[in-house]
Amino acid sequence: DLQEEVAAKVMSELRPIACRTKRYIREQLARFGMDLMGTTQAHPYLAKIHGPASTAVLMRTIAGGVKTLMQAGLDGERALAIFTVVTSLAHAWGLRDAIPRSPELQARIGEASLKEFEELLPVFRKFPDKTAPALYRRWFLLCIDGLLP
Repeated sequence: DLQEEVAAKVMSELRPIACRTKRYIREQLARFGMDLMGTTQAHPYLAKIHGPASTAVLMRTIAGGVKTLMQAGLDGERALAIFTVVTSLAHAWGLRDAIPRSPELQARIGEASLKEFEELLPVFRKFPDKTAPALYRRWFLLCIDGLLP
């Protein structure tokens, strides 16, 4: 019960989407994704202690966001799709970055990745900012832009 209360408290700290105009939806969705990813990175144990109370808090946040997007003129299916994509990416990226890794294994994985992606390196070098938060934020915006009408 105590773990579940901790999870619910952590999830309740996510800032909701509040803007009802299309002008600021894009930025708020990206901010929400970055906030959720940061929460997942800071509290990777949430995946293990997540239960009914924390699910209710998260679903309330998502439902509020979907309603806000609909009030801004998006249809329900698109609004739900956008939130599903943003929350899924944020959760996956946050957990991936929070998992402790072996430095030796990471070096070998890096070498294998470079070998397989060698021909794509010129594309990757064109990214304007290579810091992880800026890159993730940019990727959130690319996904959101693809889903917004």
